[in-house]
Amino acid sequence: MNSLLGKFNYFNPTQLTMADTKNVTIYPKTKVLGVLLEVFNVDVNYYKYQRSIEIKSNSDSPFAEPAPLYSNVKAGLGCFSAYNAAQVKVSFPNK
Repeated sequence: MNSLLGKFNYFNPTQLTMADTKNVTIYPKTKVLGVLLEVFNVDVNYYKYQRSIEIKSNSDSPFAEPAPLYSNVKAGLGCFSAYNAAQVKVSFPNK
């Protein structure tokens, strides 16, 4: 069977390699029964701290300059921040 993803057998799972080198298995006969959506509302301090952790973890080169972690605590280290998370479950009717 031909699809947008290429040619694959309709009954057997297919292993694909995405552009970011992650492997994805596609099961053609499965149905999606629902989706769980999660939304985060973060303040500026939380965003800056998480971003600094991401930058620090992505610097794999031993010759790279060390990236400092964001801190908003006076005369100390750490981050005082807040976030709020909300989840919505969307169920699809079973036909």
